[in-house]
Amino acid sequence: MKTWIVFGIIGVVALIAVSTVGALAYRWAVAPARGAVEEREIINRGQFRIQAYEQFYRWQEELDAIRVKLDGYPASGLDRREQTECRGLLARYADIVAKYNAASRAERTQGKWQDPDLPETLSNEPIRSCGS
Repeated sequence: MKTWIVFGIIGVVALIAVSTVGALAYRWAVAPARGAVEEREIINRGQFRIQAYEQFYRWQEELDAIRVKLDGYPASGLDRREQTECRGLLARYADIVAKYNAASRAERTQGKWQDPDLPETLSNEPIRSCGS
């Protein structure tokens, strides 16, 4: 009688262990598919669409503001402070252009929601020089 109880306890423990390992193996096997579905749901969520759409316009507005500031500097004869400011604005401009282009190329995420009225990519050529 005692051996049946011992075997019964061992059987229950073994069943629990096998069930746990099986459940973990199943979760591991379906994780890539589940992750792809969750990613698609997040990307197609309205809040993400609006944020991605508006981000392109924010970048455009910031680039326009930088252009206006740079137009305020003379073409030559900048003092040291003006050269530093000008170079900082040009660096910020290049950074925004790089982010804009990277997001635009992300066709499965942000680029999917880019307004067709905006340019697909921006030129990363310097818009001016700050003198020497």
